[in-house]
Amino acid sequence: MSNIETNPLPLDYSNLDFWAAHPQKKSYSDSLPNGFTKKENPQIDVFFVHPTTYTSNKGKLYWNAKIDDEKLNKKTDETSILFQASIFNDNARIFAPRYRQTHLKAFFTKDKINAEKAFDIAYGDVKAAFDYYMKYENNGRPIIIAGHSQGMKHAAHLLKDYFDGKPLQNLLIAGYIVGLPLENNYFNNIKPCESPNDINCVCSWRTYKSGKYPKFHIPNNKIIVTNPLSWKRDEEFVDKSKNKQAILLKFANPVDEVCDAQCHDGLLWTKLHFKGSRFIFNPNYHVGDFNLFWGSIRKNIQVRTDNYFRLRN
Repeated sequence: MSNIETNPLPLDYSNLDFWAAHPQKKSYSDSLPNGFTKKENPQIDVFFVHPTTYTSNKGKLYWNAKIDDEKLNKKTDETSILFQASIFNDNARIFAPRYRQTHLKAFFTKDKINAEKAFDIAYGDVKAAFDYYMKYENNGRPIIIAGHSQGMKHAAHLLKDYFDGKPLQNLLIAGYIVGLPLENNYFNNIKPCESPNDINCVCSWRTYKSGKYPKFHIPNNKIIVTNPLSWKRDEEFVDKSKNKQAILLKFANPVDEVCDAQCHDGLLWTKLHFKGSRFIFNPNYHVGDFNLFWGSIRKNIQVRTDNYFRLRN
């Protein structure tokens, strides 16, 4: 890996090129699978932080991606923005910043000092984008904070810095921060969501094949795990029949009953039930954390939004 960049220049988020999704530009976040519509006048905003897409092992590698890497930005848009950010487009304006994301290797390197510096650079961009959004775009609108994997790390940091026990928490419908472990005590005042219509709270999960664990797994009941089919935190098994309109490889064609779900030992356990799933041998379903439950998440966003406005009126 190349030397870490010191004192990187701040990004100007008035430039739409620095947004993967923004209400003033057309993006993959506007996409709809067959059978779906979206409201003309969205009531809320979503600030979405995409996961790591900087994974290449070819050529010179940097700790942080270049913000104007067209090939990488295209990859981000055609994967995370299409399959994940689009979940939120029913009743929300979507703001998804481009940022100098940290290379995937930073999660696994022994060089923890430079890795943390790289994550700080990435979060600095996310924070700058959120500052711009709050100053020029929010205007008191209710908001959802969402992120996956590296994006979850930065989204959680954002919630802690701006919302946790602060006035802005009153605007928080919920956080959907998914893909990395999140401990119960990470926040002082933001609680885990306990039911489908809770607000001012967070949902989180990591999806694994039923009966399987991450390497070096230690059972931990302090990790927040939300079942994205029941929206509860108990260990009740929820059958695949409750899972409607998931999105697999073909975005346009939602699929029902692709998997079940059960919270267990700090993980979300699931068994896949779609055509070809028996050829998926990796028990870590990280890449499917959002889209395996696409329809269920989309429906839940509206449930929480409706309850937010009911309680505020």
